[in-house]
Amino acid sequence: KGRNLKLDRTNLGNLFHTDAVYMSKYNNLNYFFAGGWSRTVGEGVDEMGTGLLTSWWDQPTTKDGYSFYTGLRYDLPNQPFKVGLEYNHGTKNWIALTPGNDDLYASKLATRGDVIEAYTIWDIPAGEKISRFSKAFIRLGYQYYKYDYTGSGFWLGAPVKIDDVAKDPLSAQFYAPVDHMSQFYLSLEAWF
Repeated sequence: KGRNLKLDRTNLGNLFHTDAVYMSKYNNLNYFFAGGWSRTVGEGVDEMGTGLLTSWWDQPTTKDGYSFYTGLRYDLPNQPFKVGLEYNHGTKNWIALTPGNDDLYASKLATRGDVIEAYTIWDIPAGEKISRFSKAFIRLGYQYYKYDYTGSGFWLGAPVKIDDVAKDPLSAQFYAPVDHMSQFYLSLEAWF
């Protein structure tokens, strides 16, 4: 009898996700608050023994994760400049639906831990000249990530406390985790 060399399809379960956002403005100060909830309902494991937030053939279970995201942005009066500060936190079992993120390394909003971001924006005046709906700007920013758990942004594998990975390197699962990182970025963005 031949060996099955194919990875069979397995229903690992369901993922539920919801967010709520409140945004407002007071004079030139823009601010927002957002909260998120994710729930995994595990129903199986794959050939590698991973499931929705489980590892090494753990029994599939239901797990809830939460996030909090807030920020301020000040628009300088009569100037094309803005400065902002944002903070977000994700819990151990938080799953964000941001696989197509635009952060350089990993999704800021999928972090199981904390991220602080400071940025400045320069509005390029040419945007409105092309169309009343278009906008162009240059954004310069800095992000500091402090990870509490492994697997930020991934649905498969159990989140493991970063401090515990040194005690059991196999708990890192698929990727070598980092406990913190920084990144500077410069982007040119255009909306049409």
